[in-house]
Amino acid sequence: MEIRDFEVYQLGSGVAKGQTWASAAIILRVTTSDGVVGYGEAVPTLRVQPVIASLREVGRVYRGKDPFNFERNRWEWYKHDFYLSESFESTTALSAFDTACWDVVGKVLGAPIHALIGGSFRDRVRVYANGWYQDCVMPEEWYTRTKEVVSKGYSALKFDPFGAYFDWIDREGIRLAVERVKAVRDAAGGGVELLIEHHGRFNPNSAIAVARALEEFDPLFAEEPVHPENVEGLAKYRQATRLRIALGERVLTKQHFVTLAQRGLVDFFQADVANVGGPTEAKKMAVLAEAYGVEMAYHNAFGP
Repeated sequence: MEIRDFEVYQLGSGVAKGQTWASAAIILRVTTSDGVVGYGEAVPTLRVQPVIASLREVGRVYRGKDPFNFERNRWEWYKHDFYLSESFESTTALSAFDTACWDVVGKVLGAPIHALIGGSFRDRVRVYANGWYQDCVMPEEWYTRTKEVVSKGYSALKFDPFGAYFDWIDREGIRLAVERVKAVRDAAGGGVELLIEHHGRFNPNSAIAVARALEEFDPLFAEEPVHPENVEGLAKYRQATRLRIALGERVLTKQHFVTLAQRGLVDFFQADVANVGGPTEAKKMAVLAEAYGVEMAYHNAFGP
């Protein structure tokens, strides 16, 4: 069996509620010489056309390869792409092909992926609500929306209470953020975890000021509290606050994760299967996280 052909589909072109980075999905369809079809997904953000171009380049290498040879195929692309370890376009394209190959192999063997990589560990996975607070501005609106979401059975809520602030946030911004978090906590009650999303947009000093103001709420974690490339800023944040740190959607390689884990800069690792090289690399990251005592919370803000 070999990969005979592939097709790339761009779904959507409009803007979803102002979220320009989430206005499209990129789906890969792989067909083998035996007629088996597998699907994968690449993450577009605002780089739809560069990602599609990268998929075509990865496809050039994968065409003619045995989809069962996950590691060999990955290393073949690694050999071809000088910037794989630094290029989001390259890693997400590789992820799509790796995922499609797992889909093919699962169909050929008649088994789901979990049965092929170690079997079941749990029967249920706890999920949190996200993207539920669109158009909420005033604390009263946050309170009302929280009541609606919790009534659906969610026991954890992730949300970004910081409005339009970027890099820097003033005292008024922090005050309003605190009021919003308080409204969510009061509406949700004590049995619901709060997960504070920062979207990696603050400088260390602003992030620390936010953390100190939010410590009273004891959130499960603060996600991407500082700009993702500012590792020293993240270390400064770690030393200045007791909040737990979640990150990972912009970590592209297992080596990058190790540099963060070795310094104790992450508590919850959010590897994105569609960013890191597909299930093949995501499984390795979970093993590394276990070794460092870091909890896993896989990420995907795009497809199903």
